Amino acid sequence: MRAPVRSTADQDPPGGPRARHRPPATSPARSSPPPAASRTSGNRRLERPLADRAGGHLSGTPVGKPTGGDSSASTPVLGPVTTARLVLTPLVTSDIAAFVAYRRDPDVARWQSWEPTYAEEDARELVAGRPTAGLPDPGRWLQLGIRDRATRQLLGDVAVHCLADQPATWEIGITLAAASQGRGVATEAVGAVLQHLFTTAGAHRVVASCDSRNQPVARLLRRLGMRHESRAVDGDFSKGGWTTLDGYAVLAREHLTAGRAVAGPVP
Repeated sequence: MRAPVRSTADQDPPGGPRARHRPPATSPARSSPPPAASRTSGNRRLERPLADRAGGHLSGTPVGKPTGGDSSASTPVLGPVTTARLVLTPLVTSDIAAFVAYRRDPDVARWQSWEPTYAEEDARELVAGRPTAGLPDPGRWLQLGIRDRATRQLLGDVAVHCLADQPATWEIGITLAAASQGRGVATEAVGAVLQHLFTTAGAHRVVASCDSRNQPVARLLRRLGMRHESRAVDGDFSKGGWTTLDGYAVLAREHLTAGRAVAGPVP
């Protein structure tokens, strides 16, 4: 997301923190790897594994846990993630119009993998392919709608990906509608999701990635305690050109020791 720089640490910049996602399987511009594979690069630009990949069915594999354990374990049920101002729940069919509207905003799409011509058909396939009652299984994604707690208006979404190649490792990303930017919504929403992953899903590590030019989202990730770990110079070909990706990560012990539940879940 290319956006003017803001100095207020508690607020998202006018251009908003938007981490890039890999496109859905229906995208004509780019193809995704098979569901079992994951690239290491967050929401695709919050660590590039943060993507809009189709899928998200639920199975019996415990979320965020190594495979091969108790076969009777089941995927945890995901209740609403609630903060002082927000409630985060999986996207549903009634969200599609608002979802498509902000994805078609050129300023929102600038740092993402999709184009402003994002199709309603792609949105319907994405929503239909995501879990609605639990966190995603390894290799799958979940799209959490960020909603105003009072009005239930859709403000944006947080993508959550359970990596298939490492146990208890998750990737996150965020997209906000232009009208929702500059109010600290991203900090509140992503902070709550991090807290949920570490305290409820048993996450060991959470990663994200962003375009190196995307300083607003870089500041968001650092504000939430994520460490800048890597830079892949010209590591991603997107929208006709090479881009450099910065990778971020935080461990459970770092997040919980620092008490980084930014406007975190409330009863």
